[in-house]
Amino acid sequence: MELQSLTFALFIPLLLFFELVLAVVDPFASSLLLSPSPTPTFAPLPAPPKNHALKIIPSPPPYTHRGNDGGQQQITRQTSSTGHLNLGEKVGLSFLAVAVGLQVVLGGLLVCTRIQLRRMERDDLLKTELLHPRSP
Repeated sequence: MELQSLTFALFIPLLLFFELVLAVVDPFASSLLLSPSPTPTFAPLPAPPKNHALKIIPSPPPYTHRGNDGGQQQITRQTSSTGHLNLGEKVGLSFLAVAVGLQVVLGGLLVCTRIQLRRMERDDLLKTELLHPRSP
């Protein structure tokens, strides 16, 4: 029974760790791996009425910042097309990895203490039987 408990205690964090790795490598593959049900199908959207003209909303201009010198500096967000993680994502993943590691260690400690308590209980039962044998 102890081996089964240890296996179960280590299997869940390992599964979560591999889910995390899959999420980093391919965000769409990890959601499909543990999805309990198929993706829902949605009804098609109704066609817009023909009386109304389509309104095209222009995209807003990029944010500009006026420096101390009075000139305008255009601030644009750099998007990563290569798939590299920024510092915040790296720190978050490292916290997650540490949390998974601590869960594995805690699960191992709990299983070890359970095994020790069972051994102590079994030894106590043997000692009481040796001290007070059952008479037929």
